[in-house]
Amino acid sequence: MDLLVLGGTVFVGRAIVDAALSRGHTVTVFHRGQHGEDAHPGVEHVHGDRKTDLGLLDGRRWDAVVDTCGFDAATVGTSARHLSAAVGHYGFVSSVSVYKDWPAVAVDETGAVKGSVDEEDQYGAGKVAAELAAEAAMPGRVMVSRPGLIAGPFENIGRLPYWLRRIAQGGEVLAPGDPDEGRQWIDARDLAAFHLKCAEERTVGVFNTVGPPAQFTMRELLETCRDVTGSDATFTWVDGKVITDAGVAPWTELPVWLWDAEEDVSQTWNVDVTKAQQAGLTARPLRETVADTWAWVQAGADLGGYRSQYAVPDPDPEKEKAVLAAAR
Repeated sequence: MDLLVLGGTVFVGRAIVDAALSRGHTVTVFHRGQHGEDAHPGVEHVHGDRKTDLGLLDGRRWDAVVDTCGFDAATVGTSARHLSAAVGHYGFVSSVSVYKDWPAVAVDETGAVKGSVDEEDQYGAGKVAAELAAEAAMPGRVMVSRPGLIAGPFENIGRLPYWLRRIAQGGEVLAPGDPDEGRQWIDARDLAAFHLKCAEERTVGVFNTVGPPAQFTMRELLETCRDVTGSDATFTWVDGKVITDAGVAPWTELPVWLWDAEEDVSQTWNVDVTKAQQAGLTARPLRETVADTWAWVQAGADLGGYRSQYAVPDPDPEKEKAVLAAAR
């Protein structure tokens, strides 16, 4: 298969290129040339901005395209229209953030989605609009994946690396919320494998692409990080209200943990993935993702600041001490 990847040099895009090459496909990567080109020196790199330079792809054909970096209707719609005669299948990486009621309630692919970019979550609403734009441009030829938290080596936001680095330091570690609360994520490599399978088989439609509900607990995640890093860390589990009252932000400062400030309760993750599993989605064991990410962190873990505005800050020992003291 001849594959075109929009993006393709950082995290999910990188995993898709890796997967395609391992399956014997020919890959063209269209990107701005700012990050990660050395990851795949053997593939064809076309440098350009998708908002202005799609003409660089004219006169070519590919069996499929995977769009890893679309966030709004205008950009994705323009890309899909421009490529509609050049590709047979359009794979778009969206997000579970499209769901209006998630994570407050369980959702499947029929769940209500956000309807306006004027809503508070412009990221989720923008992804909804982008999904619709792709389908309008290439009706019946689009596969949309809706991943939740994406983990694995080369993660550019740093959520799992945060816990690995903090736990590797040892000592008493602030652990948020209910230790037995379930979590779901998808390893970028499993997401990539699913996209490639759908492209190969011309599978279309919308799919939630995370691990199964209650894939692991927060306790299992932190204890696995401790085992993998060989740390002597101990965990002190602290109620979410104590944490947020101390000014520590869930998700951004304590990643993989969500808190409903209005209800003063943790937000559970319950995304139904039955449809994607039936289409071939698989999720590797927690320990494999953690161990492989730790190996990458130890090797340097440098992504050159890509999307650094969303990056998880380094652990703040003073904040952590203050929360632990307040909990006693």
